[in-house]
Amino acid sequence: MGKKEIFLSSIVIAAFNNESTILACIESLSRQNLNDAQITVVDDGSKDRTAEIAKRAGAEVISLATNHGSSYALNRGIDKAAGQYVFTLDADAQVPPLMIPKAIEVLRGSGCDVVGGTYIANSRGGRIGELYELYRRVFHTPSKPTVYTGNQDPKVYGTFIGFRREALRDERFDENLRAAYDRELLCRLARKGYRILYSPEVYVYHPSPSSLSSIIRRVWTMGIWTSVVGKKYLGLIKNRLTLASLAVLMLGLAGFDYVIVLPTAIVAHYLMFVAVSLLQKKVNIKFLQALTVGALAVFISMVDVTSLLGFLFSRPKHWK
Repeated sequence: MGKKEIFLSSIVIAAFNNESTILACIESLSRQNLNDAQITVVDDGSKDRTAEIAKRAGAEVISLATNHGSSYALNRGIDKAAGQYVFTLDADAQVPPLMIPKAIEVLRGSGCDVVGGTYIANSRGGRIGELYELYRRVFHTPSKPTVYTGNQDPKVYGTFIGFRREALRDERFDENLRAAYDRELLCRLARKGYRILYSPEVYVYHPSPSSLSSIIRRVWTMGIWTSVVGKKYLGLIKNRLTLASLAVLMLGLAGFDYVIVLPTAIVAHYLMFVAVSLLQKKVNIKFLQALTVGALAVFISMVDVTSLLGFLFSRPKHWK
């Protein structure tokens, strides 16, 4: 048998019915100026032409007979990855030119074991999409590089993550999770002493919700699965538990005709938080937009708290 080829970087993509996006995803990797990159697409039981398109685009394809979920698919790709650096990438994302070399440079320069960042919306989602992007930037996107380790909960988007090979020697994504598996793995790595870097320099392009119903579905799904992970890592759901406690208090106050007090306090809290966050991050946003983003934040937080309660009475697929 010949010696196993070693690559500088391996890119693993989990795909499920992504025939409309997989070609653009792989083509974006061709603009990375990497002569020794290994691109692996794990087709997670797709019923469309995802696998065929990926093969024609030049990627190595691992085809699974049935759909197991992205965590399972990514692990199968990681098992085959032979790169010094291993990147996981969503099949509907696109990587800006030279972003992977930059991520490798950031990893080398920082001495960290994992690097991740954020994403920029690459689809026009209309008014709702624009407001959601502002909400995400204000509430969920750190503005400065941050290193997480120990009992910290890394705030890194799972759309695109880079690992030193050593960080994945004994660890993999939890295959019982259909979502939030990236956050669970990063929390686990941090507690094992690995250093996870959030870098605003590292980003990809990715679709954003374009309707209120799609926002609700995303928040509800992530809320349920984050609750599953939150059983082990309480910090992931700490804020939601606080809001849930406030909701219970509101019901108690209702019996004494004080029900109006708490909703007003919650709204005021969010509007103040929006204002402070905007000032700190210097986001270019108008006053009325800030008010609207604040209202959207209140709505999303209520959906999120409801998903926390829903978690108590429902069991997601692949529950363990």
